[in-house]
Amino acid sequence: MFRVSVVSILFVALAAGAAVADSLVSIMSWPYGSWDVGLNYAEPENNLQGLPIEGRIAHLVYPVIGLPALVEPGGSLLLIVSYPYREPLMSESAWDVELLTRFVDIYTSETAGDPVGQRYPLAVERVSFDRLWRKYLVECRLPSDVPQDTYALFVSTDEFVDLQPASVGVRESRDSFDFVHICDTHLNAPRGFFGFDYNSQNYPFYQPDDKPTGILLQEIHELGLLDIDMAILTGDLVYGTEPYYEFEDLYRILRGSSVPIFMNPGNHDGYATYMFSSDLYWDELNFFKRFFGPLYYSFDWGPLHFVCLNSYDGSARRRDSFPLPPVASPVDNWGGFLSDRQIFWLEADLSAASEEGKPSLVFAHHDPRGPFTPNEPFPTSPLGLEGHEEWNIDSAAWDSDPSDSISNETPAYNTGIRALEMFNLYGVSAMFMGHVHWDHLERFDGGEQILSYDGDPTGIIADHTIQFVHTTTAGSSPHTEDDYWG
Repeated sequence: MFRVSVVSILFVALAAGAAVADSLVSIMSWPYGSWDVGLNYAEPENNLQGLPIEGRIAHLVYPVIGLPALVEPGGSLLLIVSYPYREPLMSESAWDVELLTRFVDIYTSETAGDPVGQRYPLAVERVSFDRLWRKYLVECRLPSDVPQDTYALFVSTDEFVDLQPASVGVRESRDSFDFVHICDTHLNAPRGFFGFDYNSQNYPFYQPDDKPTGILLQEIHELGLLDIDMAILTGDLVYGTEPYYEFEDLYRILRGSSVPIFMNPGNHDGYATYMFSSDLYWDELNFFKRFFGPLYYSFDWGPLHFVCLNSYDGSARRRDSFPLPPVASPVDNWGGFLSDRQIFWLEADLSAASEEGKPSLVFAHHDPRGPFTPNEPFPTSPLGLEGHEEWNIDSAAWDSDPSDSISNETPAYNTGIRALEMFNLYGVSAMFMGHVHWDHLERFDGGEQILSYDGDPTGIIADHTIQFVHTTTAGSSPHTEDDYWG
């Protein structure tokens, strides 16, 4: 049961039982199988492109800034660490692990975090090595007196040093907890200069020459004033015309957050470009993985299961665009889509949560209920003159990835419909989304029609009560003036 107040920042209060020690459940097929990159999401061989990426994820695979850990004082914390050689680090004494409130960024040498620095050493209790993924699994114990806060995680060995900011949220167990849903921050977006500016300008971090940055800085500041356990940021984090600058700028802002922030990508975070050649020049999803973490994953907190999707999935060719900074990135397909790999993972994950009796909440950028628009090869109609795109399908006209099992989709059967069927089957309670830049709440009780489509007027009927929640943009053009946050 949860209370919903749909405003530009959405608060959700949830009944909670005893808190778990470490919140992680799954990362991109792990631990259900090895059909996707799983724990190897940040490895260079899984992020090949022409433009080099100087990312911020190296050895620590979990927890990371975009997939933090939630853990109680005195609880157990699992570290997943990338290092290819088993022999040097199998002893617990080989690891030095600390939580820091103030730190020096190992990539920029800049000091960040709280004004007052505190250090809390963790006891390393067990070290193992996963031969399939070639990852160390390091089990640590937090001190029982560590204060409730958000910490950077520092790891040091004789082989390497690594740090992930804002990656561990220490939270006391309590009867209820709150979280905040944010979306569509659109860092670097120029839209406020083109007649869509409803910005009040009346807040401390206002920046007249860079309004999305000012809004995000204000929002991160205000999160720290709230009694919340986490925030969930569901896509369109950046604008997507200059990813090598935009992801770096976003990282610098979020590394100082006093609240753990779970992140997943939207279409503006996933554009790819071949620069009209046969070779991939960049793929923003590679930047996302190298700066913030996995594209989709799940975690538990209290009695609930949280599922964060990458709803701008599919091949780089499906997401092909041409960047024209600072105006836009013309792209043919900007609606939602799930790869067959993510579909397999979603069913495995929701099924496991259902068997444990945990209600699931799903977070994504796009609405799987459509409307449905066929994918097209770039450049067919990249200026978006044909109207809004919510969900794309691989129709008989074009198969965006001949190597997968998805083809000949229709509005009656596609990856969005398949996801909705899983929501029905496995008891998903609510789905939180962005993309359309407006605030909207829909509730369907058992027996009510969620949607219909040509050829099947019955469509999908809710098996239980489910809510679909859209939250408006935090830093770009709104659906209407009343929807704007700034």
